[in-house]
Amino acid sequence: MCGIGGLAVYATAPRVSRPALAHVASVKIEAPAPDEVLVPPRDAADYATQRGDLNQLQAQLAVRHAKGEDVVDLAQEAVAQHLGAMVESWIGTPYGFFGTSEEPGGGRIACGFFVSTLLEHAGFDVQRIELGKEPSERIVQTMVAAEAIERFDKVPHTNVVQRAVAAGPGIYLVGLDTHTGFLIHDTRAIRFCHATSRKANAVVCEPARESRSLRSDYTVLGKLGAKAAVAWLEGRALRPPS
Repeated sequence: MCGIGGLAVYATAPRVSRPALAHVASVKIEAPAPDEVLVPPRDAADYATQRGDLNQLQAQLAVRHAKGEDVVDLAQEAVAQHLGAMVESWIGTPYGFFGTSEEPGGGRIACGFFVSTLLEHAGFDVQRIELGKEPSERIVQTMVAAEAIERFDKVPHTNVVQRAVAAGPGIYLVGLDTHTGFLIHDTRAIRFCHATSRKANAVVCEPARESRSLRSDYTVLGKLGAKAAVAWLEGRALRPPS
């Protein structure tokens, strides 16, 4: 159980079987050479610095976007690079069923609020508390275009992970029966980062293929893509579908 964001999920959600995904071939993880401007600073003093760097880059790219320059791909890469580093700063933060902490390492955090807090801190206009209370599928739907969301019914979690590997590097939102979190696919590995009530009882980033927490009868997967990037550039509100 994750608390709040995973409760009562899929009471009315469609269960779409994707048997072909059981045969996804093994794909080597590769990523394009990063744009130096977008690489998160390795010597960032603290979490506030990480947030500030991304927010500053958001402002710069927003100006270019407003002038008509196509910077959507740059925005996606910026979010992926910096948000991944920000997520790692939360590792070890204690889990709490009703936890709504806004500070890595301080207080407690539930899985839904972990996701919504990171999205807000990355510069997305989301309602942190309200979004964190939503069923996990609706969290994914808030951030990802409908046509880019994939649903898996009674498929091994390793096949879901392999689908993300095949789709390429980036940040993925994962909605499970009673849980939610991020799949972070970068040049190092593909990891499931989430606030868990399991043994660690804290935020963890673990090898996705080995994660027991990813096992779910029903899984929703969506990559932070153009929908989120454009909203990020324009400061547009992202809300759950009505």
